[in-house]
Amino acid sequence: MHDTPKPPKLLKWPRALDQHYTQDQKILVTAGCSFTANTVRLDGPYSWPGVVLDRCGFEHCVDLSYPGVGNEFIANSVLNYVEGLDPALFKDVMIVVCWSGPDRKEELLTDANKLSKISPQIDNITYQWFRDSPSNQTRYPRYPGEVWRSWKNIIFLQNYLENKKIKFGFSLYCNTVDPPFLPRRDLTENFIDHLSKEKMTALKNCTWLHQFKDSFFEYCFFNNDCLSEDLFHPNTRGSLLWSDQVLLPGILAKNLITKSNA
Repeated sequence: MHDTPKPPKLLKWPRALDQHYTQDQKILVTAGCSFTANTVRLDGPYSWPGVVLDRCGFEHCVDLSYPGVGNEFIANSVLNYVEGLDPALFKDVMIVVCWSGPDRKEELLTDANKLSKISPQIDNITYQWFRDSPSNQTRYPRYPGEVWRSWKNIIFLQNYLENKKIKFGFSLYCNTVDPPFLPRRDLTENFIDHLSKEKMTALKNCTWLHQFKDSFFEYCFFNNDCLSEDLFHPNTRGSLLWSDQVLLPGILAKNLITKSNA
């Protein structure tokens, strides 16, 4: 994680994978946590943003993801990127978000004495995952109250991108919406345990690109050789197969891309 480049990261290389789809946009914008961020190299399709970039023939990808971030950073990173664009360029952009654990708590800091050197920033504000606090010795703390904030961020970004008329779609790093749930190393809370029926309905009505049971972790868990050595994060093979078999078909089903005739 210490060597992971800070966002935004430009992903652009001579195409390494065959192109299977075409689209009307030039730029792919991606956001998420460690299930999205490429922590290996930035010169090829080692994570799902790179696979989507190559398979769809975008000119380049602006990757806003970073390991360890929560949904506050993810939503704000997309908001910050869009607000920096000329509205005339909205038609050239497609945004795909892979949401993180709903209970991750982030501190927004400006005090240099408290800042973590490995946390990302937006407008000189550092988003520090609360587990990095010196007073917190638990590796994966649980903050159920943050689930409501995650819900708010997802609903906000859904409405914001719709109002901007920007093409977009959402995915999940793991199923936190519909039971049954797989055991997960990070012990993240589930939305359904902390939200009203009305809020759950609003959440399920967002622009999801796959069934919740086909989230990234679930897919890799049930398919051989798709998890990394920690038996939690996807490896390069997992990123490729999940993109080809779940994510890209989901993007196609939302009419955001079309099949290539080549």
